Amino acid sequence: MGIISIKTAIVIGCGALGLSAANMLSDAKFEVTAIDKDPSAFAGLDIGFGGQTVIADGSDIAALEAHGLADASLVFASTDADSTNYLIARIASDIFGVGRVFARIEDEDLASMLEEGTAQAICPHKLCVNELRQLAGIR
Repeated sequence: MGIISIKTAIVIGCGALGLSAANMLSDAKFEVTAIDKDPSAFAGLDIGFGGQTVIADGSDIAALEAHGLADASLVFASTDADSTNYLIARIASDIFGVGRVFARIEDEDLASMLEEGTAQAICPHKLCVNELRQLAGIR
């Protein structure tokens, strides 16, 4: 009998980007826990969202731990605060050993600090500019 691998994801911050990520991960058959301190934030989840929602402060590490941080296979920190996302990413990767950790960070200096570890920064502004450059044929 083989071991069944369960893909689990935690998305912290359910603004537009976090909701899209939570929905995408749910569609990809991850067991998703979406965390936000504002209960109305979950209204944007798809009707077919198969995960759970948790009302909690994403910077509360005890709350994250209580909702599966140590067992997550993927964490996406997408709150509206770069410093919170950075902190969550470092704790998830460096302390809890989560293998795939991503943080929405606009501040490029802060994003570069994640390069020291295993967490990766996602900078929406930079991604959009790079996509525009590619679509416009600018090198």
